[in-house]
Amino acid sequence: MNRQPMKRAFTTWESETEYFLKIPFDQKDRAKSISGYRWDTEQKCWFYPRTARIYDSIISEFGDDLVSIEITRPSAPTGKYPIVNLKAENQKLKDELGRLNKILAEKENILKIITNEKDHSKTSIESENKTLQIALQTVKGQLDDVMPKYELLQNQLKEKENEISKLNKGESGKIDQQLKQIARYSTGNDRDFCNFIDKLPLDRSAPIEIAKHLENTLRKLLSTNDRNLSLHDLITQARDAEILTEEAIQLAHLIRRHRNILAHEKIDIKTQPARVILVFISATLLWPLLPE
Repeated sequence: MNRQPMKRAFTTWESETEYFLKIPFDQKDRAKSISGYRWDTEQKCWFYPRTARIYDSIISEFGDDLVSIEITRPSAPTGKYPIVNLKAENQKLKDELGRLNKILAEKENILKIITNEKDHSKTSIESENKTLQIALQTVKGQLDDVMPKYELLQNQLKEKENEISKLNKGESGKIDQQLKQIARYSTGNDRDFCNFIDKLPLDRSAPIEIAKHLENTLRKLLSTNDRNLSLHDLITQARDAEILTEEAIQLAHLIRRHRNILAHEKIDIKTQPARVILVFISATLLWPLLPE
């Protein structure tokens, strides 16, 4: 039988660094299931570090029981290297290059005007011309100094952007492997589950494939080939047949709900990786609870 939501004294709040959870004492085992907990005897509440993982765990465990949710999920770090300084220096050099080109153009125009002036004496023209030539050489010398720096900065900017691109791809693959390693350990290297996740890409398609695999597994456990039965129907039948524990039922429904959200609803793209990981971890926790 499904647990009915309990609204008695289930409250949570937060500070800049911690989450606080107040629940009935007989629910202490649920609070202890979230790693990182600390019990405060005076305030009679549970303390947790304010992290994205803890937030997801509290919502997953107590979301249906809380009178109101007064905690927020911390933003995850991007993992990218800052390139703002390089871009600012790049713009500064571009501005300086534009200014020097403008000066050069102005000097060249002045030189043409003076050269064409017939009213000036030859000595005056030659003197002015010499002065302008010196100025032109100075400006060209400044340009010669700036251009190598500008080109070097452009190359550094491209190299940094390539490093960031490689880092992001590498971090994504590394996280996928770490999650799968955790799944193997948590399921005791269950052959069926490990063979399945080895071929599973952890992208938007993962929750859909996990839900399909769960459907096939429940059909085997229920000894049914009825393809008209939805995942919800299969979970309900498994519950009625007492094949699944209460925890297993909750995890199965969580997988079903987020599969439907990702498959049929328009979501904020920033939440997609978190939803994929949530479904993957839920499957990792569910599989050891399934009957042999």
